[in-house]
Amino acid sequence: MKQILTAVSALLVFAYLTGCGKSTESTPPESGGSATTTESKTTTEKVAQSVKEAAKPVVEEVNKAVEAARPAVEAAAKEVKEAASTAVANTTIKANELIAQAKKLISETKYSDATNLLNQLSNMKLTPEQEKLVADLKAQIQKAMTALSGTNAASAINNLFK
Repeated sequence: MKQILTAVSALLVFAYLTGCGKSTESTPPESGGSATTTESKTTTEKVAQSVKEAAKPVVEEVNKAVEAARPAVEAAAKEVKEAASTAVANTTIKANELIAQAKKLISETKYSDATNLLNQLSNMKLTPEQEKLVADLKAQIQKAMTALSGTNAASAINNLFK
């Protein structure tokens, strides 16, 4: 495919440089030089026609190659799209599982374990609902730990006086 495109490019550059049969002279030909100009023009036209003729099969081959590759490219794009959808679904499921485990640990007052699980979620792409739920759970843990530390402090003070 790359070789075909290179050949087509080379032919097009050659055609451009030869001028496709158009004269670019800005000064009128000198007397006696018109025959040479006519011959040059005819030669240029022949070369341009030859280039066009030579390019036709190459262009046709390129078009065939593009058409032949189209189904494979479309299939690959479909596979990538499906893989991305599956990855997103798997991430959502995994995040929901971790959130459920964190809720269970909070109910069992295992706050450090729940915090560790919620921290794992920070590396995942979460939905807005999941992000809100994680933030709420973190706030719940913080509130519970603050209350627990206040209770522990009061208990420690009572033990000092005993």
